[in-house]
Amino acid sequence: MPTEFIQRTLPKDDAEAAKFFDPNRIPHVSSGCARLYDAFLDADLPRAFAISVDGHCGFANGEDPTRRALDFCRRNAKEPCKLYALDEKFVVD
Repeated sequence: MPTEFIQRTLPKDDAEAAKFFDPNRIPHVSSGCARLYDAFLDADLPRAFAISVDGHCGFANGEDPTRRALDFCRRNAKEPCKLYALDEKFVVD
């Protein structure tokens, strides 16, 4: 079944939007993950971004983005990966 893509919208609250769009707010962020988070922010919905405490990350959009983002993160991470953001929301704070 084809995935429906939805254009992204900004979070309603300016302070929340500032946090959501700031890659430096991501725990254990590496420069590569900061760049990947920028790509996540530019991606159409549905989308997901996952992180690990050892500085690895993964992102996916389209079909089953949560599973795929976690899979991409796990490819190089030696620590468990957790979902950080899904669509327009923080999952891990």
